[in-house]
Amino acid sequence: MRVKTTLELERPLYLALKKKAAEEKKTLKKVMDEIIVAWMNSEKSAIPTPPARRELFPRARGLGARIDISDPKVLKEFLAEEEAQDFLRRQ
Repeated sequence: MRVKTTLELERPLYLALKKKAAEEKKTLKKVMDEIIVAWMNSEKSAIPTPPARRELFPRARGLGARIDISDPKVLKEFLAEEEAQDFLRRQ
């Protein structure tokens, strides 16, 4: 996935990058990617690693239904049990 950003470059730097891209038959985007990746690799120890993202809604696969929500009695018991567990967790 690509992300768009805007860079403000001094004109001589921009022209040098355009010239390098043309000489190598690459797009400016490709040359900038290569430059940034090379810089990040050379500075690897100085660049902090972002923390792992926690999913707000973890995916549960293959667990199947645990309660029959079409049965009002079962649903009511389940909700009461969940509320009790939530209360105990907060204590």
